[in-house]
Amino acid sequence: MRKMNLKQESRLNGAKINIFNIDDIAYDLRVPPLSIMKWMSTELGANLEGHSIIKGNHTYESMLKQLDK
Repeated sequence: MRKMNLKQESRLNGAKINIFNIDDIAYDLRVPPLSIMKWMSTELGANLEGHSIIKGNHTYESMLKQLDK
């Protein structure tokens, strides 16, 4: 599986994390990208915004832990 490319879109009150290569990760795991995003938002307790953005300030390690479940 490829490594997630994360970028913090904003800081402080409106923090967002963008997963740039969600389509590649979904292809490697053989699941739809929206399913991955819904799973991660549920497990992290965050809201989705768009196709690849999760609200909140999350680390790579915490997101990888949820993806490996």
